[in-house]
Amino acid sequence: MRPRLLWVSLAALLLVLVATWLLRERLPALSAGASGALALPGSGACDPSRGPCSAGSAAAGITLSLDNPVGPLRPFAVRVGLSGAAATAEAVAVRFDMVGMDMGFNRFVLQRQVDGSWQGQALLPVCSVGRSDWRVTVEAGQEYRAQFLLRLPVRQ
Repeated sequence: MRPRLLWVSLAALLLVLVATWLLRERLPALSAGASGALALPGSGACDPSRGPCSAGSAAAGITLSLDNPVGPLRPFAVRVGLSGAAATAEAVAVRFDMVGMDMGFNRFVLQRQVDGSWQGQALLPVCSVGRSDWRVTVEAGQEYRAQFLLRLPVRQ
């Protein structure tokens, strides 16, 4: 009876360790969506890989630009411009994810430039099933966020 108790105890310990690891990995992504930031409306038709895209209004705005070519496993430049009340943000980051598919934690913190814009580098992972529809979320501090759809060319 003791060997069975030992195996059950080891299995329970392993389960607790795996659950703890999963919560630590997923908790930042879950809490980021529930931050209470004001979502600025944008145009769903604008693709930031084809040119600058803006969201918001004169009161608070976010503009996103991505350098071409944008593709998996190739670093590319990301630029964000803030206007109105959003320009007071003390930090800016961009997140890349796919709707309905976990692509890992793809969040990149940008650096403030002398001209007031924010810049950095990003790198997208390869989607194992070949999808190329990304959702880009720009986080301007904890107060503002904007989402843009990025449609990359399908690799043959």
